[in-house]
Amino acid sequence: MLNKNQQPNAHYERGVVLEKAGHIAEAVEEYRQALQENPRLRAAHVALARFYERNELLAKAADAWAAVVAIQADFVSLSQLATTQIELKRYAEARETLLELLRQIPDDPFVVYELAYIEYAEGQYQTALDQLIELRPVYNDEWQLHHLIGNCQVKLGLYDAAQASFGRAILLTSDDEHLEELQSSVAMIERLREFSVPRGRKDWAYTEHGIVYLGTMGDDGLDLAEITTFAWTYPALATTLRRAVLLAEANVWRCSAVLAINRDAEPLARVLAGMLKQPLCQPRDLHPADVVLVVIGILSENALIPTIHEYVPCSVVTFALALRNQPNPGDTLPDIIGLQVRQTTPLPWADDLNRAVERNASAAVLDAATNHLEAALRDLPPEANAAAQVAYYAALHRRIELP
Repeated sequence: MLNKNQQPNAHYERGVVLEKAGHIAEAVEEYRQALQENPRLRAAHVALARFYERNELLAKAADAWAAVVAIQADFVSLSQLATTQIELKRYAEARETLLELLRQIPDDPFVVYELAYIEYAEGQYQTALDQLIELRPVYNDEWQLHHLIGNCQVKLGLYDAAQASFGRAILLTSDDEHLEELQSSVAMIERLREFSVPRGRKDWAYTEHGIVYLGTMGDDGLDLAEITTFAWTYPALATTLRRAVLLAEANVWRCSAVLAINRDAEPLARVLAGMLKQPLCQPRDLHPADVVLVVIGILSENALIPTIHEYVPCSVVTFALALRNQPNPGDTLPDIIGLQVRQTTPLPWADDLNRAVERNASAAVLDAATNHLEAALRDLPPEANAAAQVAYYAALHRRIELP
C-alpha cells in the first residue's frame, strides 16, 4: 500500500502512462488528483501547462506555468510563462517575467528579442528597432528577426528599409506560410506608399491588412473613426450590406455563391444572396471552381477565418459584420468587415432566435428577420457619396487581397 507521500507521485505517473496511451482526459484527471494531494508537485503542474497549451487554453496555461515558477523558477519555466503572457497580451506581466530571466542570464538573446516584441506591440517602435538591431550578430540568419525589424521600420515610415528587411527574411525561409506572411508584408508597403498619411479605420484596414472596411449608418463610409460601442439596428445593417453590394457591382470583389456561417448570420446571407443574385448554398453544394461569400455576423475569434479557408472546398471571400477584438500581428482577418468595435449589441434577431430553439420556431424568426432587413433596404435613402465610397477601392486603392 502506498503511503500518503507516495500517492501524489503515483497519480502523476499514471497520468504519464495514460497520456502516452492517448487517454488524455484520464491523464489530466490524474495530474489534477496529484496536485490536489500535493500542490507543490512541479511535474504535474508542467504536464497540465503543456496540456493547456496544446488545447489553446492560454489563461489556464499561464496559471499553470506561474505555479511551476513559484515552486522553482528556472529558465524553461520562466520563458514558457513569458511566452504565454505575451500571447495573452499581458505585456506588463510578461516584461516582469523576462526581466527575471535577464537576472538569471544577462543579455540572453531570446529574452532581448521578446522584450523588443513587447515594445513593438505597445507601440514603442524605435525602442524595439534599436533592441532588434543589437541582436543581428546573433540572429542574423533567423527570418523572424528581419520580419519584426521590417514591421518596426514600416511603423516608423522607413519603407525602403522595411522592404529590404522583408526581402532578407524571404531569403531565409522556405516555409509556405512564412513566405505568404512576408509577401503580405511587402504588399502592405506598396499600399502604404499610396498615402501621404493613412487616417482612420478604413485606411488602417486597407494598408495593414489589405481588406475592405465598410462602416455603417452614421458615418460617411470614408473618414471612419475608431469606435468602442455600437448598437445594430435594421437600417444600420442595411447600410453596411448595401455598401458591400455596391463594391461587388463595381467588380471590387465577386462571388458565385453565398454561405451563412451559422443561424445568426442566415438573414444577412439570405439578403446578400438576393442582392447579388447568387445562390444561398450549403457546404455540400459548393464546387472547387466556386468563389463563395462566407457571411459571419459578429466575429469574436479571428482564428475562425483560417479554419473557414481550411474546410471550405473552394475559394472564399469572408464577410463579417463586426470584428469585436483588436487583431494581433499576423492574424488573418475577414476580407470584408463592417466595423471593428470592442463592444456591440447582438444582431436584432439574436435573442428571439435563442428563445426559438427551445420551442422549435427558429424558421419563423429567421423569416421575420429577413423580411425586416429587406424592408430596411427598401426604405434606405441613397448615400450622396456612394460613388466616392466605391472609387476608394475601385480606382484609388486597388491592392485588396481578395480572390
